[in-house]
Amino acid sequence: MSRAAHEPASERAGGGSHLEEVERDLAQMNALLEAAIEKLLVSFMSIHRGVASQEAMLRQSSLEHPEFSACSARMENLRADIARHVNEALSGLQFQDMTSQLIRRMASHLSTLREEIGGAEPCNAQPRVVSQRHMECGDIELF
Repeated sequence: MSRAAHEPASERAGGGSHLEEVERDLAQMNALLEAAIEKLLVSFMSIHRGVASQEAMLRQSSLEHPEFSACSARMENLRADIARHVNEALSGLQFQDMTSQLIRRMASHLSTLREEIGGAEPCNAQPRVVSQRHMECGDIELF
């Protein structure tokens, strides 16, 4: 006979309650992660568009003012560097997909465990408020 079968229902429910809390926190963490990644993607794409606009203005200026044409090669190198960095950053954001898969897997394991120890229904309560501490505008603490 399993250990859970020997425990009173109230003790099993307490463990189920903790599992429900963890499930809720995992779901909230996943939502926060998705929102953060979406904001980063929008920001990186805005940076890319801004750089493209600057590049177009500089090309036009070099056509209108031949003395700027000497800077064209340097500007092209800078454009290529910025495009490479933006693309690398966007590729790096793919960790969100892998992390979301792990969160879903953990939630599934917790759900199975919750059912095994008490059979309680999943908790559908509202997420708790999570606040940001010790971060100023411009600070980045992703990892």
